[in-house]
Amino acid sequence: MPVSIEWTTGIIRAGEEHEEGNYKYEVAGTILKNEDHAILKGFSGRLPKHFRRDMRQLLKSIGVKTVEWKIGETGETEIKGGGKV
Repeated sequence: MPVSIEWTTGIIRAGEEHEEGNYKYEVAGTILKNEDHAILKGFSGRLPKHFRRDMRQLLKSIGVKTVEWKIGETGETEIKGGGKV
């Protein structure tokens, strides 16, 4: 019987000195993916300078077309929104 897996969750890490495989990062959070839609949540840390631009490129590269997100704590540091990638 054939068996396959579709990964639907992941951890996003970002930072000025971050590279895949290392743990030098300034912000981390969770991505939930369902077909071409993603939900970004549970982010904590300082957003790097080009976070939104780089995140948009990453999401497009994995086929995401729409996104919902909430980054930071409720209040002054909270950033939330969504829409097309």
